[in-house]
Amino acid sequence: MSTKKVSCGSRNYALESPREFDRLEKQSSFQGYSFDEDLADLPDLAESEHVASVLDAGCGSGQGTQILSRLYPTHQVTGCDRSEIRVEQARRKYAQDRIEFRVSNLLNDPPADYLTHQGIFSRFVLQHIEQCLQLDFIQGLYNRLTPGGWMRVVDCDGLLINLSPFPPDLMSATQKLTSQIGVDFMAGRKIPSLFRSVGLTQITCKVVPLVFFGAKMNQEIELMKERFQLTLPRMIEVLGSLQNAQDYQDRYLEGMASPGSIVVYNKFIVTGIK
Repeated sequence: MSTKKVSCGSRNYALESPREFDRLEKQSSFQGYSFDEDLADLPDLAESEHVASVLDAGCGSGQGTQILSRLYPTHQVTGCDRSEIRVEQARRKYAQDRIEFRVSNLLNDPPADYLTHQGIFSRFVLQHIEQCLQLDFIQGLYNRLTPGGWMRVVDCDGLLINLSPFPPDLMSATQKLTSQIGVDFMAGRKIPSLFRSVGLTQITCKVVPLVFFGAKMNQEIELMKERFQLTLPRMIEVLGSLQNAQDYQDRYLEGMASPGSIVVYNKFIVTGIK
């Protein structure tokens, strides 16, 4: 991958905070965000002359890495994340003999582990990759796969923007946030074409609607409050002041809580074979 491309505007992870570990753990306990569906029906590991291993690319809290180690009980599983804080937290909670956690930026690290992994899983990571670098990211994962290995990438469409009815007074500020805050709110639908571009085959795409309405909306409001709290510094930068950011958050949460409001995200679970 070209290091020159990395200079095209890569932004810091918007949710970089020690509290992000707890948010990720809580989110995964809620219906729709659990790992059960995202890790269901994974392919068997192909035979390889290399040490059999699985990579959790962007492992976050490490919960998915730990589940992968249960699904492949005879294989080494590596969870990597560019956040030193997150990796240390994952080590403290999920360390065991067959799991390794390490700090790694897959866009910049040298290809020392190319052709190393028989399976690669990446969940809710692509949305945090600058759009001009997303193909580089998927290419980097592809390069790390052994021939015959599988890759699964999971991401959502519609976070923040798929609230209906949408408060009209937030339209302008939302356009600023979606273009500048550092998250691709339509990442999910891009995965199949990215897979095809790097040469993956036997591509399958499962789309799961996540619908929040009535009692389920309370769950999403709780998660959105935490997302807003953790991204407040970035929101201040984009919207110009603390007051503007707080007003936006309050108004958005009011819209979610309004009777009859609904939030719908589409979760894309995409698998391909090298």
